[in-house]
Amino acid sequence: MERINLLDLVSLSNDYKMSYKYVNYLTSNRLQQYRHEEIKQIKKLIEATNLERQYFNDFYYSYQIVRLNKEFDLIKISNNFVLNIELKSRNVGNKRILKQLSKNYYYLRLIGLNVIEICYIEKTNTLLEFKNNNLEEITFATLKKYLKDSKESRNINLADVYSIDNISASPIQAPLRFIKGEYVLTENQEVAKRQILKSFDEYKYTTLKGDAGTGKTLLLFDLAKELKNSLIILQGELSKNELLIKEKLNLKIITIEEIKDYDFKDIDYILIDEANNLTTNIINVLKNTSAKILFSYDKLLQFIESESDSIVAIIESLSQNVVKLNIKIRISEEINNFINKLLNLSKDIKIDYSKIHFRYFNNYCDAISCAKELKDTCYIDYNLNVYYNQNNLAKKNTYYIYGKEFNKVVMILDDRFYYQNNRLYSINKEYNYKKMLIYFLTRTKKECYIFVTDKKLFKQIEKMM
Repeated sequence: MERINLLDLVSLSNDYKMSYKYVNYLTSNRLQQYRHEEIKQIKKLIEATNLERQYFNDFYYSYQIVRLNKEFDLIKISNNFVLNIELKSRNVGNKRILKQLSKNYYYLRLIGLNVIEICYIEKTNTLLEFKNNNLEEITFATLKKYLKDSKESRNINLADVYSIDNISASPIQAPLRFIKGEYVLTENQEVAKRQILKSFDEYKYTTLKGDAGTGKTLLLFDLAKELKNSLIILQGELSKNELLIKEKLNLKIITIEEIKDYDFKDIDYILIDEANNLTTNIINVLKNTSAKILFSYDKLLQFIESESDSIVAIIESLSQNVVKLNIKIRISEEINNFINKLLNLSKDIKIDYSKIHFRYFNNYCDAISCAKELKDTCYIDYNLNVYYNQNNLAKKNTYYIYGKEFNKVVMILDDRFYYQNNRLYSINKEYNYKKMLIYFLTRTKKECYIFVTDKKLFKQIEKMM
C-alpha cells in the first residue's frame, strides 16, 4: 500500500471536487468512501504543528485491515515506534475514544515496535494521548516532538504483518503462539465472544454457527482460557498440539468419545467443537449436567444428510440463543476466490493460479497414486480417509482432519461431479460429495491441487484456466 505525504493529501482541500479526485488518485482509488471533512481536519492538524514538509512523509492514510474489519486514520512507522493519529470532529467522550485507541493498540502492537497513539479533536483543537490504558491531554509541542522523532521511516510491509498467520493463532497449527497470546480476535469474533458470555448469563444452551475459516475453534479455545471450570470437547483423537495447550494452560480438553465416562461435577461451561458429530445418547448425557453448554458447528460438515440432520435438529431445538460468525479469516483470499469460482464458473473473480494446480488423468487409479505421492500434501478421498505422507499418516479416518489445516490439499473430481449452467453439482449416494469437496478445500493454507478424471467435466473446468 502507498505511503503519502500529508501535505499532498490536503493540498486541494479548499475544492471538494478536485480534492476528491486527487485523494482517490493518491490512494490508488482504494478508499471505500471519500471523507472531505476528514481531509480538512488533517489540514488543520498540520497547520497547528507548523512543521516543514519533511516531517509529514510516509503516512498511511485510512489503512484498512480487511480481515479484522479495522481502519486507522493515520499511521506512521518510524525506526523506533509506530505513530497512530485518530481524527474526531468533536469530542465524542473519553470512554469511546479510550475504547478505540485501546483496540488500535491491540492491533498495532503486532508490528513489533512501541506504539504511540493520539486522538486529535478538531472542534477544541486538542490532543489526547493513550498512555497506560488512560487518556492524557498533551500539547502540540509534544506532537511536534513525535513527528520529528519519526522523521526517518521504516519500510515494513503491513500486508505481511496482518497476514492470516499473524493475526490468527490457530490452536491446532500454532499452539505456542496461542499459549503466549500472540494473536488477535477479529471484530466479528469479539462481538460473538461478548454475545456468548452474555448468553451464558441467561441461558443453558447457546449455539455458535459459522462456515469453515471463520475462526470457531480459536474462539472456543479463547473462551476456555477466560472461563473458569470450562471443558472443551473436540472431535477425534487429540493431536500433540492440543495436548500441549492442555498441559501448558491447564485446560480441560476431552474428545467426544470420552464424554460418557467423564465426571462433569465441577464443570460450569462445556464448549463443543464440531457439535454436529454428537449422538443422541451423548446429547442426553450433556443435558443432565448443570453446566452451560455451547454447541459450535458448521452445517457444511453434514456429509451424511440423514444422520447429521437429526443431530442438528436436536441442537437447534435445545438452543436458546444463536451466535453467528460470518467473516472468513483463516482461508486465504486466493483459495477462497478459487473455491467460489470452481462452484460457479460464471463468477467474475480473479484467480491467483500460482496457488492452484489442475491436472487431468485418464483414470482414477493414476490420480490417486499421484495424489498420495505429493509431499507435504493432504489427500482426502470420498470414503473419508486421509493420506498425508509428511507425518507418515496414511488411510486415517477423516475425523483426523476436522479443525486441522494443511499447507497443501489435493482433491479429485470424477464422474460424481458435473456442471449445469456453470454451477457445480454432485451425484450423491452415501455422502454429499459437494459439501465434502468444499469443506476439505477450506483446509488449505497455501496451495490446492485439483485432479480431474472425467473428460466432460475437465472441458468445463478449462474455462477457468
